[in-house]
Amino acid sequence: MDSKQDPEMEVQSRISLEDLAPETLLAIMTQLTDLDSLYTLIMASPKAWRLFNEYACLITESVLSSPDSLLAPGIQQFIRALILMRNSQELFACPDDFVYFIHKHMAKNTDNGLKYDDLDNLTAKITASLATAITVDKPPSDILWSVVATARHISVLTHGCLEFYLARIRSPSFTPKYLDSTRNCIDPGDPTPPCMLDFEGTPLVTADIGQPSWVEETRVSRALWFVQLAHEMILSAPQWRNPKNGAEFKKPQDFIRENVNHSVINGPAEEAKTVIVYLESLKTQPETKQKGPYYRLPRPLKGYSDAGWVTPLPELQQQEWEDGHCYRLVYPNKVIELDLPPEMEGMKGEPSRATVARWDQTCAAIDGPSTNIEYWAGLSSDMLSSPIIGVTFTSYRRLGFALWDRKRMFFLGFIPGLYETWSFEKIAQYNFAWESILPAEEARGLKEAQRARARFNEYLWPNEIMW
Repeated sequence: MDSKQDPEMEVQSRISLEDLAPETLLAIMTQLTDLDSLYTLIMASPKAWRLFNEYACLITESVLSSPDSLLAPGIQQFIRALILMRNSQELFACPDDFVYFIHKHMAKNTDNGLKYDDLDNLTAKITASLATAITVDKPPSDILWSVVATARHISVLTHGCLEFYLARIRSPSFTPKYLDSTRNCIDPGDPTPPCMLDFEGTPLVTADIGQPSWVEETRVSRALWFVQLAHEMILSAPQWRNPKNGAEFKKPQDFIRENVNHSVINGPAEEAKTVIVYLESLKTQPETKQKGPYYRLPRPLKGYSDAGWVTPLPELQQQEWEDGHCYRLVYPNKVIELDLPPEMEGMKGEPSRATVARWDQTCAAIDGPSTNIEYWAGLSSDMLSSPIIGVTFTSYRRLGFALWDRKRMFFLGFIPGLYETWSFEKIAQYNFAWESILPAEEARGLKEAQRARARFNEYLWPNEIMW
């Protein structure tokens, strides 16, 4: 056997990014789908670094505005705003403008009583400002590189945050319980308030569906970009810390308006709080103290670099007509319309939601609160015959419930399946699962408070004077 290597194979083994023509490498860089990939490519290729220094605005905006981008539109806008802020452009005249901007891109389908006409105008202003900055002002490459590096940092923190909360629901100490109807009498006709009943539960068999979905990863990434943007806004506008201006903004949570009742569900606020709990757990080391002009999120735990998984694509949102055929494919940043058959061309109205969309795994799911937030709101406000009225989200936040999609929660045993028939027994079973993971003292305190109110009302009613 000839010991000499095939010359063709030897030449092929030496091919690298540095051998590509500049225009070819530039075309590759502008076709990437996220800034994290751009960072990795630049760090691997000196030629890519030189091209980025020369064409930083073109490359960065091409990645952000690509129809194939994996970044949710709201995240793209956060990144654009960050670029302009670091380029010393004043985007927001007052804190309210910034609050509107945040809610526009974190809670698209959530009614928080905001002025949506103002939001639309502000969104247009941000996009136009960035276009002007690229074509006229051209932010320096070092500013754009700082944003790309921030994107890489946020990507690593996103994976770290998801692993942090996945470890909690995979822990042997996480033991939700199931309400066994063979051991407990569940009578729909029983007028006894749910808080008066003490049921026995059996351990619930849960299933792990694997790595996070695109929706779960996007919820974390968006919250991290929000935290980054909010901190830099506070640094760039110190006057916002002055209570004389009517509001005091010292931390990111101040920019997300809390709801006053459960009829208005603030999912993004819980997502941000969940991510902030993770950031606080990192206990920033001395060497990661703030340096330079930009805010810096905490470093991940020492030795942690990446979770090792590849960001998945969102489930394709197939919007269907009544015949079950799909004529519209919805991606995060583009919609593909397919030709309708002749017999359906006269049909009007929007297609129905596909089954996959109801699992909260398509790109549309990030436009509103997760199913888990909605279910918790029902538990807390007695919309679901709750035995734990008034329960806060705190105990569920430590398990990452604001982040998980409906499919993961279904396999954990907390959310009904798509085709389950709702009944008193089913609601009681899922309510019991949510109650079973609360600390014993918290569950007992909630039920005792409800029982006291029930006894008071029972005493008051026959003695009440009717005028």
